[in-house]
Amino acid sequence: MLEDRLHNLDNRIVFSCFLNDDWLNEFRMPHHVLLFIYEGIMHVEFGTTAMDVKPGQFVFLRRDHKVLLHKTSYNGKAWKSINILLKNDTLRKYVREHKEEICRIREKRRIEESAFIIPHTSETESIYRNLVPYLDKTLSAPEGFSEDIVNRAISALVGMDNRFCPTLFDFVDTWKINLADFMEQNFTNDMTLKEFALYTGRSLATFKRDFAKFSNMSPEQWLTTRRLDKAYDLLKQGVGNISEICWSVGFHNRSHFTIAFKRQFGVVPSEVKLSNFD
Repeated sequence: MLEDRLHNLDNRIVFSCFLNDDWLNEFRMPHHVLLFIYEGIMHVEFGTTAMDVKPGQFVFLRRDHKVLLHKTSYNGKAWKSINILLKNDTLRKYVREHKEEICRIREKRRIEESAFIIPHTSETESIYRNLVPYLDKTLSAPEGFSEDIVNRAISALVGMDNRFCPTLFDFVDTWKINLADFMEQNFTNDMTLKEFALYTGRSLATFKRDFAKFSNMSPEQWLTTRRLDKAYDLLKQGVGNISEICWSVGFHNRSHFTIAFKRQFGVVPSEVKLSNFD
């Protein structure tokens, strides 16, 4: 299970470790993320831009931006990463505590890229050295450790490029948008229900209540059914191989995809694929 491959410190720093699986995820990050790759490689696509982020590199991922992330092993080493979540409540607190410093920065331009590789500095190197020991999930961090790391990460970003100031400290809330339209347009994105709720301007409870107004299925059932229907259509059309179709419709695990597909259609994906040649 995904949860077995993640562990976090105080919901601010998430360590991701898994075996030689290929993952292909489409994200609209609910928070800005500063991600450090310890082992493995991540291929990133957004708009017309594509890049590879390799071990030893930090990448900044902007919230509310669609990004395609393909995480996999590299040079025989399994994927390991450290994710520093820059949440709005933490950023607001940072502004209050560093108001004078922030006010001195007049730069109005923002980081335009959805993903941005961070240059090495003494500050980022220090952050990395402090975090690496906690890839071992048996270790417990001292009180206040994660808050200190997150604040140091914010300070490092603001200090290296003035464009981070208006990018990080924009607290405009998401509009409450039409739920049915949003779900139909974004069901292939590999997002949690909390993320779907967030991007439609709702709490999770309100999201579920509003969802029940247009579907008799639960959100989880609706997403699985809609993704499988889409996968079936793509298989019938011969568009891509099974793994590509699995990832493109929002699944991140081929075994789970195959089991769910057979449960819904009574056949495995390869049987639909083969029928195209009959």
